[in-house]
Amino acid sequence: MILLSKKHIYGYYKEMIELMRSILGKALKDDSALAKAVLTGITRVSQESLFSGLNNVRVYSLLNERYCQYFGFTEEEVVKLIKNTRQEADLNAIKEWYNCYQISKYTLYNPKQLNGILLEFKVAEVPEDLANKAQEALNQIKDKQYMEALSQHKVKSVLAIEMAFCGKKM
Repeated sequence: MILLSKKHIYGYYKEMIELMRSILGKALKDDSALAKAVLTGITRVSQESLFSGLNNVRVYSLLNERYCQYFGFTEEEVVKLIKNTRQEADLNAIKEWYNCYQISKYTLYNPKQLNGILLEFKVAEVPEDLANKAQEALNQIKDKQYMEALSQHKVKSVLAIEMAFCGKKM
């Protein structure tokens, strides 16, 4: 709805509202094959202007306590994701990476953040050495400071995965 805000500033807001009302009326009201529609945006447009020609309009805002938990990952979901992937993670560090926001009783994490995955492979001579080699792989990721480099390129979340295999003797 930034488009509408600019039209208001430049003096043809009323004409733009009429155009949008006509488009929405044709697309949403006059289409017998359409049962429901979802419109998203960041600026709330009052019902009496843009949606005045439509029937049964419901507005569900991020600020509505009943629905706010569906506008991102909740902290509970993030903790569950960490446990399910068996990653060791500092929840405070994750909050800092994701720049969480607090809505009502929920801490929400933006699911649209850019994510990165680092893979490091090591070869073990014997199966008993697999755990040590996997730890070496994680240490190498930390030592090379990949995460710092990626964060400079706007990568907000990085998943480090270590893998160790037993080498085949030739």
